[in-house]
Amino acid sequence: MVSVIITTRNEEHNIKDCLQAILAQDYSQESLEIIVVDNGSSDRTKEIAKEYTGKIYDCGPERSAQRNFGVQQARGEYILYLDADMNLSAHVVSECVKRCERGGLVALYIPERIVGRGFWARVRDFERSFYNATCIDCVRFVRRDKFLEIGGFDEALTGPEDWDFDRRIRQNGEADIISSPLYHDEGVFSFRRYINKKSYYMRWFDKYVQKWGKDDIIIRKQLGFYYRFLGAFTEEGKWKRLFKHPLLTAGMYCLRMLVGISFIFLKNKEDGILMITPFFSPNVGGVEAHLDSLCEYLSKKDKSVYVVTYQPITVKRKGLYLERRGSVEIRRYPWFGKDLFSKLERHFFLNLFYISTGIFLYAFSFLLLKGRKIRVIHAHGLNAALVS
Repeated sequence: MVSVIITTRNEEHNIKDCLQAILAQDYSQESLEIIVVDNGSSDRTKEIAKEYTGKIYDCGPERSAQRNFGVQQARGEYILYLDADMNLSAHVVSECVKRCERGGLVALYIPERIVGRGFWARVRDFERSFYNATCIDCVRFVRRDKFLEIGGFDEALTGPEDWDFDRRIRQNGEADIISSPLYHDEGVFSFRRYINKKSYYMRWFDKYVQKWGKDDIIIRKQLGFYYRFLGAFTEEGKWKRLFKHPLLTAGMYCLRMLVGISFIFLKNKEDGILMITPFFSPNVGGVEAHLDSLCEYLSKKDKSVYVVTYQPITVKRKGLYLERRGSVEIRRYPWFGKDLFSKLERHFFLNLFYISTGIFLYAFSFLLLKGRKIRVIHAHGLNAALVS
């Protein structure tokens, strides 16, 4: 018997296709057990699932706990765990059972195909094809006794729990990959949803690294620049596909860069404040006086403040390029046109462009280099607000 465990939460649009694909397997239905573990759905997910199985449970708070709970209810010799937006091709279960029985394997990878609408869905499918059966992937078909022997998924992790489970199960026996794929329906691609999902999982990376050690070779592959940007796509002759599909390759690296930047910004996030302002002392004015007072106040509260500003552009004075006042760090960058500001004051858009352009470039560069230090951006005035 094979127990198929599906974790769900508000999946009314996907769960039916997932369940129908299981029932369409060329494997004896008497030897298939379907278990749905829901995490507080507020839609019709459970109602739809009841049409296909009577084994529907509630468990949370994350998918690691859901999967472990599902295995505790399972009666099968083998476990296949799925997300609700995944559909199996017809031969997956039968091929998995044959391979495990004949080869004495403890687990199997299943090739994953990304389906959806538009160019970026094709890019995601192209990228995912490089990860099959690598350290970026995770087994999905597992012997139940081995699952229980290693304690299942680590419920302290969400996101990297797959990597952690894969490593521990492979320490208990051999694993391989089948040829029959599963299809992961991501629908219409959304950059915001994609980055938010990746960013959510990144929260648990530090715990995962602490568990295995930052010098661990697999950790360095999974989270390091070289393997995630080069090695995974070039090993074992896979580099040929990059040249065969240049447009998909360009799109893939665009997504990789977005995830990499998100990782840099979120990793070891500090509670610093980035203060963006074109005008700061020794420039003279009400804005400057207010910001001096604000920085003094924040310094007394032991807040880390980073001021990105210009060298004075309305008075003939010069400040230090880098000045520290307690926990406040002031960076004054050069800008052209010492008397241009007063000449452009009556020309709104010209003045806006003149004041905002440089401070935008300097603030953006600062964030690229020190983004992990910043949690709050403070802007004073219209120009700074536009930049912010």
